[in-house]
Amino acid sequence: MLYGQLVELRNKLEGHYHEVQDYEYTIEKGVLYCLQTRNGKMNAQAMVRSSVEMANEGLITREKALLWIDPESL
Repeated sequence: MLYGQLVELRNKLEGHYHEVQDYEYTIEKGVLYCLQTRNGKMNAQAMVRSSVEMANEGLITREKALLWIDPESL
């Protein structure tokens, strides 16, 4: 049950911000609380992979996925 809530939280955050999120959470008395979130930091390989995955899931356009990747980092 809590795992499903955690997956749902991740999906909501990434769907809202349209970027991979690094988030902190706690569980108190069986209740999941999100404490904070921020855009995740990634190396070039991770950025390419997450951009492709988010475009394939329809969260961002292919054009935005290409623009996210800094050519100098490749």
